[in-house]
Amino acid sequence: MPEEPAAAPTVSSTFNSPNADITLLSKDNTLFKVHRANLAAHSATFAGMFETMDGGGDNTITLSDESAEDLELILPYFHPRAVKPIEIAFPEIWRSVHLASKFQIFRLMDAIDIGLRWVPFSPIMSGQ
Repeated sequence: MPEEPAAAPTVSSTFNSPNADITLLSKDNTLFKVHRANLAAHSATFAGMFETMDGGGDNTITLSDESAEDLELILPYFHPRAVKPIEIAFPEIWRSVHLASKFQIFRLMDAIDIGLRWVPFSPIMSGQ
């Protein structure tokens, strides 16, 4: 029986820069067209990835562990513009912490820290 062709990827409506120089592909087949300089400036992980890319050919990075939802969460923290305060919801906080740590996104880590300080009766803040 012949294999069905893979579905064409969808493109993020939020991260679809017409002059992007790098494309991220999520595990659920969504493309994010972004700027290499922003990723490298705010993440040592991405900066390291770019050092090993030869600069020619396909500029797509496949992120086999991250969903489109994950990338929509972290990508705003790679841009110099203001980001709305992160809304902390358990267990979403653990996913945010994991992604911030994995990609070394210090701006997101700071937002999580600030967000946790404002969570009323947080078990983390009350030491329980």
